[in-house]
Amino acid sequence: MESLVIDGKHVIVQEDDAVLTVAFADRPDQPTTYLLLQRLISPTEQDKRLGHDKVYIELNEQSHSAYGGIKQVQLRNNRLLLRLDDKTASLLDADQDLEVELRSDAKEVANLHAQLKRLFAGQATTIES
Repeated sequence: MESLVIDGKHVIVQEDDAVLTVAFADRPDQPTTYLLLQRLISPTEQDKRLGHDKVYIELNEQSHSAYGGIKQVQLRNNRLLLRLDDKTASLLDADQDLEVELRSDAKEVANLHAQLKRLFAGQATTIES
């Protein structure tokens, strides 16, 4: 099965209100395609019980979202590949492989890699570069 390819022309990395966000979109305003990854920096015990301590993933709209279920992340040659488990792929109405085409220079890719490592720290996700 082919992976869904997302135009990641615009990359957003930000940290506010105890949430780390990494997002990719085709346009800065009102994107038609986007991938949003978020994680609470200091989840409470209740967050952990609800599964909200895992990385939140959203694809193109809030109804296509899930917590956790990202098995693998690869960042290579201006491409980001995420491999999802079956449940998360179903919730996102997507294939198990999501690919983001980046248009970033080496410094931006290095920063993105560092932020992805922070985002997935302590998760059951393999990160490769």
